[in-house]
Amino acid sequence: MASAPIVLILGSGANIGAAVASRFDKLGYQVALVSRQGSDGDAPTRTPEGYLKIRADLADAEAYAGIYSSVREALGGVPSVVVFNAASLTPAAEPGNMFSVPLDGFQRDFDLSVKGAFVAAREAYRLWSSESEANDGGVKKQFIMTGNKLARSILPNPNFTTLGLAKSASAYWIGLADKLYREKGFRFFVADQRVAGGSPAGNNADAEAHAELFTRLARDPEPWPFYITFVDGTKYEKFENGSWDE
Repeated sequence: MASAPIVLILGSGANIGAAVASRFDKLGYQVALVSRQGSDGDAPTRTPEGYLKIRADLADAEAYAGIYSSVREALGGVPSVVVFNAASLTPAAEPGNMFSVPLDGFQRDFDLSVKGAFVAAREAYRLWSSESEANDGGVKKQFIMTGNKLARSILPNPNFTTLGLAKSASAYWIGLADKLYREKGFRFFVADQRVAGGSPAGNNADAEAHAELFTRLARDPEPWPFYITFVDGTKYEKFENGSWDE
């Protein structure tokens, strides 16, 4: 088992990914970052902060076993917190026509945000289950996906077709996983940030609010529903059309 807990951030950009990494680092976690712009070569490297940096295409389902293997080899254990922060969107080719979304983009968006996230969680579940059987000391485990309001509301914009499909599809299987495996100490969450009043945060997503929420989930995951609507990250905010039936 690792000497310090590990957080794995899949989709580690300069906004939410960076804030989450910094916050978990301050809590004493070892941090592993994965993105298409990860390391300069095939081998993992280290950032100036000391984080493990891995390059991988998260739309490639075959990449995930190698990602977890690299984390285990470099950091000495299995991540207890996995954050899936990757997403993509392919706009409609013709204004106003959702069915003009190019199918290659449609497929890639699905492969990244639905299939990729599912495989990331599947691999985490497999490793967590093995550790649990080997008496891992009862450490709680969390898989957290960065979501948005498209999982709960249909916004009349054809450019959101693939993003809305991905968020809503993944919210379903994440909720199912949480129901099935919560008693094992494995929690699965969707984090959907809103502004006050319940409108989507959109391009104004607050990185520090996400970091606040994710670290609260890591400290004590039990009080939270699987689908979390929030504003500042300190508490669950229930909005109309904001939550799935528990």
